[in-house]
Amino acid sequence: MIYIQESGLKRQLELLALLSEVEVCELVIWLYPESKIKHLAGILILNDHENLVAITTYEDGTKPRRTSSLLATSNFMLTLKSFASKLKCNSDSIALYPEGDKEWSACAVGHEGMCLVRNESLLSKIQSAGFSASLTAPPWW
Repeated sequence: MIYIQESGLKRQLELLALLSEVEVCELVIWLYPESKIKHLAGILILNDHENLVAITTYEDGTKPRRTSSLLATSNFMLTLKSFASKLKCNSDSIALYPEGDKEWSACAVGHEGMCLVRNESLLSKIQSAGFSASLTAPPWW
């Protein structure tokens, strides 16, 4: 696992944009359980998980809602920056899922200031793009 400590949502979106150029992925935004919105950045909110593995699990068994899956492109990822305020208030995490896969390949957990990437071979590419990344989890994680 690659760990990238990045507290700014806009910078997290830049990382996901970079990763969306590496492989074809679908974007899913997971919401906080208390969020009541019906759409986010023009994307419909669903109760159905399609068996996707969520980023955050809740002790009480709550299943978070999510956006419908969209093709993740670097342009769309950067467009999400204009929805930063709404994302911060409503989204628990933003994830990339390889096409047809139920497991996420990368995610940004905004409120934790942490991004995770499963493919460790991307470490140098991420670092070359100016992100502080490590194969070692920070002590607080």
